[in-house]
Amino acid sequence: LTVRHSPMAIFTNILLRICKLKVDGSNQAVICNDKAYSLNVVGEWIYYENGSDKNRLYKIRTDGSGRIKLSDDYDCIAINVLNGWIYYFDTFDSIIYKMKTDGTSRTVVKNDWGLYLNVVDGWIYYSNFGANRNIYKIKTDIAAETK
Repeated sequence: LTVRHSPMAIFTNILLRICKLKVDGSNQAVICNDKAYSLNVVGEWIYYENGSDKNRLYKIRTDGSGRIKLSDDYDCIAINVLNGWIYYFDTFDSIIYKMKTDGTSRTVVKNDWGLYLNVVDGWIYYSNFGANRNIYKIKTDIAAETK
């Protein structure tokens, strides 16, 4: 996974470490040695699932400082960071949650187990693992669900 963060590209290498390099290919450096999945770069922060810590949610600054564990939930997947909120599946509890990017205000969005999650224009789109793997959408403000 590569995320453009001008003038740098931020990505996970073959060992799943968070790295950065200039877009011209120079100055590659490891930002963090955690085994990282689902990178989301917002401003100066990288949000990710930490595979080195049971897929708990973490954030770290793009310069490698300020590494913070955001939640004790584990088996978190499919994170999306948007408008100050992190949306994710907790596969252990089979629940879609949202929390603020500082790790506070964790809220149940939907008690459902899914594989994929994407947040666009105030809607959370997700694929339900059961129910014939239908695609659902639910408002980010936790209103009505649509199949």
